[in-house]
Amino acid sequence: MPQTILAILSILVVTILALSQQQGIVKGYEDMVDDEAEVLATGYALQAMEFIGQRSFDKITLNGLPVGNPDQFVQTFPTGKKCDLVPPIETGGAFDNCASLEDYNAMTPQTVAFKTESGTVQFVLEATVRYVDAGRQPTATRTFSKEVVVKVSAYTGNGTRPVLKQPVQLPRIFSYGN
Repeated sequence: MPQTILAILSILVVTILALSQQQGIVKGYEDMVDDEAEVLATGYALQAMEFIGQRSFDKITLNGLPVGNPDQFVQTFPTGKKCDLVPPIETGGAFDNCASLEDYNAMTPQTVAFKTESGTVQFVLEATVRYVDAGRQPTATRTFSKEVVVKVSAYTGNGTRPVLKQPVQLPRIFSYGN
């Protein structure tokens, strides 16, 4: 009888150890998938920031004439424009003419689908633009510097299950040199 109890306890201990090891392997795999999704999101954020950086600093600078006073810049930024952040070949669709930095402020979020073996991951790209002072602090006053923040979230399924622990946010300050 004691040998049977010892045998059962031994089987129980081995089973618990095996389950613990399996959980560790699954956790490692989930972390790896999270890291890969974060790398992809960062790549999309960098690509979007590079695309935005090719735009004019302000609507008034589109004509190429120098601006000597920041009060000439746009005071209120538009919102809700449908701006393209990645090459249209990946997303398709028609976009508004977003020719200057402020056009990307509070734009309509752009979704890019990335197909994997286990399904599709939807990366949602957004951007905000604001004036910043010499200390890189947000300001309501027009200045020669604007901060653009690109935010990328990722979802699976019908767009409700987040893939990333937190969205990737990439800030960059653009300055106008007259």
